[in-house]
Amino acid sequence: MEFARQLFQQAIQADPDYVLAHAGLADCYSYRYLYSGRREEDLRKAEAASRRAVELDPNSAQARTSHGAVLSAFARNDEAEAAF
Repeated sequence: MEFARQLFQQAIQADPDYVLAHAGLADCYSYRYLYSGRREEDLRKAEAASRRAVELDPNSAQARTSHGAVLSAFARNDEAEAAF
């Protein structure tokens, strides 16, 4: 997961508007939060990355799914359902 996170960050550096890289980064931080220590910083980074993905392409299924997963981790279930 760490290697994937690094690759997504490199992709964002190369193309700051690459929606799937932001969504993938959000997924990495979400999974790290859920399965490796539940650090609030990871959840905040996941939310920021997923929001950026949705801002870049509100119609992207991947962006919406990543954002919904983050909202679920925050237990904001109504918002997560809307995102999904």
